[in-house]
Amino acid sequence: MTTTDITQKTIQSYNKQASAYAERWFDFSLNEELDKFTAYLKPGGLILDVGSGAGRDMRDLRRRGYSVIGLDRSAGMLKEAA
Repeated sequence: MTTTDITQKTIQSYNKQASAYAERWFDFSLNEELDKFTAYLKPGGLILDVGSGAGRDMRDLRRRGYSVIGLDRSAGMLKEAA
């Protein structure tokens, strides 16, 4: 199995599980971690969230006043984030 095959299988898996993943983890709070992370950032700045998944962190960062762009290889996860 090649790296490309593994990558495609991983993406397919995330696509299949996107709704269940979002339902399970979307309300899980990372406020303490986000407090530490945003302490290093310019207030209201732009954040690129690579591997954004279902968008939980993007949502929380936007609530804190940041502009956030999310990228993910899984179309299913991006659909959940929209």
